[in-house]
Amino acid sequence: MITQGSCLCGAVQFEGTPSPRGIGICHCKMCRVQSSGPFFAARMEGGVTMTQARGLKWYDASDIGERGFCTECGSTLFWRSKSAAPGDWAVSAGTLPDDAVGPILEHIWADDQPAYYAFADDTPRRTEADCLAGAAPAKPHRAKP
Repeated sequence: MITQGSCLCGAVQFEGTPSPRGIGICHCKMCRVQSSGPFFAARMEGGVTMTQARGLKWYDASDIGERGFCTECGSTLFWRSKSAAPGDWAVSAGTLPDDAVGPILEHIWADDQPAYYAFADDTPRRTEADCLAGAAPAKPHRAKP
């Protein structure tokens, strides 16, 4: 089912079909610095169609990915792989209606998770090595000093 999402102020609006399989939770340092916690990411089947992109800005975060955010309200919106198919974006689950977001499917960069929080679910945990298998970046996927 096509779902609409947006940033806090509406300067970025989009639509797409969230995967019914559920969400991924990224524990990498970059995600935690950007959002002060793990990134709850919904994959959109068939990609994302922008309906309002006035505030959208992309940040070249690492050799493997870019991060999209709103320049007007600061909302964290997207992560997209530089090597993935066009339109294959991870969308911040918080930008979507609650009933459009599936259960937790997996945790990624799980070995980067700090000791100050923990999840009680038993979904698969993928390490940094699992996530980077076959394509180690020249510039690490960690927050810059």
